[in-house]
Amino acid sequence: MEDAEGAPPRCSTSTEETRTTSRTTSCSTQTTTTTVTTDPGSPTTKLLKAALPARPGTYVIQIPKDTIYKIPPPENAKRFEQLTNKNPGGGRSRRCCGGGARLWLWASISFFAAFLFLIATGVGVFYLVVRPESPRFVIQSASIEGFNSSGPISPRFELAVAAHNRNKKMGVLYRPGSSAAVYYNGIELAAGSIPAFEQGKDELTSFKTALKGEGIVLTSAVRRSLSDGENRGAVPFRLTATALVKFRLGAVKSWTVIANVDCELTVDMLTANAKIVSQKCDSSAKIW
Repeated sequence: MEDAEGAPPRCSTSTEETRTTSRTTSCSTQTTTTTVTTDPGSPTTKLLKAALPARPGTYVIQIPKDTIYKIPPPENAKRFEQLTNKNPGGGRSRRCCGGGARLWLWASISFFAAFLFLIATGVGVFYLVVRPESPRFVIQSASIEGFNSSGPISPRFELAVAAHNRNKKMGVLYRPGSSAAVYYNGIELAAGSIPAFEQGKDELTSFKTALKGEGIVLTSAVRRSLSDGENRGAVPFRLTATALVKFRLGAVKSWTVIANVDCELTVDMLTANAKIVSQKCDSSAKIW
């Protein structure tokens, strides 16, 4: 028999005993119907008997939806606690991410160390096979002018220099930007540049360079020292040079290397016909 119009539908009951929980859509969409088995000796049964008429059968209890499963079932409580403690942030575990970062760091360090080892090995093999040597320089002649003025002087040194590439397996390329200077008693008298040129293996090359100074003021003591040296036929100068060179092995060129030259040069007089009395030149060039 149908219910009267406007009256809420009646809820059906079941005489079966069960332990499952289900939603009852025929009664209300806002509640959940849970069927509970009555056990005569349980505390729940005693409580129900005190609150309800003592009738045998199955009872239907309506429970609000917002109170269902807020606390996990006992069989899942331990698993829930493990997951919560292991990853409180809700994303990937910090231990996992930290381990990945450390692994990446160690891999990078290992790769860099291996790369440096390969470079060092290559350089060592190259040095043992090629044995590079710095060029050797010899001053062949010197022409000196500009020391006759009683006021500021403008000296000029024209030098003929021989450069010897002692490497038997490599050529040498002299780059633009090389320079040289002449000193007397620590005073720079003249300066200039060294021309760019190229040398083959075990080759001797001669070149000329002009070093000039202007408006050099000398004290009376320095002038007297120069005059005394000229009278003795031995005027000492110091020549320094910085050469920018590259070594070439076949088609392969090295990076730019600085070759330092330091010469002790003694001439007999301060004229265009000056002769070299003695000289001692040291040079050094380091590829690395």
